[in-house]
Amino acid sequence: MNDWKELHERPGINVNQDMLYESTRSKVEEISKQFKESQSGAISIKDFFRPNVVGEIAEEIKNINDTSWKYFFRDHINGVNKTKQKPAPNSESLFRAKYDNKINNFLKQAHEHNSRGDFSFFYERTDIVADKRVNNRSDVLSELVEFLNSSHCLSFLSSIYGEQLKLLESHVVKYKRGYFSGIKQDNIKGAKLFISFNLSPHWRYEYGGMFHLLNKTKEKIIETPYMNFNSAILSKFLKSGSIPYIVSPVVNVLDKPKIFYNCYFG
Repeated sequence: MNDWKELHERPGINVNQDMLYESTRSKVEEISKQFKESQSGAISIKDFFRPNVVGEIAEEIKNINDTSWKYFFRDHINGVNKTKQKPAPNSESLFRAKYDNKINNFLKQAHEHNSRGDFSFFYERTDIVADKRVNNRSDVLSELVEFLNSSHCLSFLSSIYGEQLKLLESHVVKYKRGYFSGIKQDNIKGAKLFISFNLSPHWRYEYGGMFHLLNKTKEKIIETPYMNFNSAILSKFLKSGSIPYIVSPVVNVLDKPKIFYNCYFG
């Protein structure tokens, strides 16, 4: 179910109900068994959303206004994590040039420190999909949030995990060329399950932006989960946070981003 054209040519349906792909729902017992027996604490689910919905979701996220995204990165000069709002597209050109140059310097520093083994990352993020204060997001994205909070989704995920779950937090992250995340462990209060949806059609392994799980000591990669378009990584939370992971750098020659929608359930 990875063909972008095919997804957009399918007839529209009412997505107010269940966005989960029917054949995936029917495998809930098999998926639950895989999750419980996973040595890494994580599994991948292929074709999570219904095929005539996931294309719309990906397209709507791609069309989110540029100013709704923020840069997230490590400021190594001051030793702190930082966020910076992206400038408006109609900003004065000289301002944008200076701003872009500053951001590129932060990205360069991030790579230098990452190569030395220091904690480092650089990506873009938006909370517009799940932010209840936003009243102008598209119908598809609003329905996506409703679905993730619905009994359709929560009963499916709870059956896999083995306990009742609810959505705690979610956000979309974007990895453009050169962006990456060094060793990372998310800490979300009350979280038990981390899910990352891949919303990048036609993505290939050699493009980078790959999700690698690490062992508890963060010394080696133990698994690189299947991550094609419309797949989802389900990962347990440890006492110390999520299972440690890295996202490999997106290759510099690529002109399209890798998009993850990260959700935390507890």
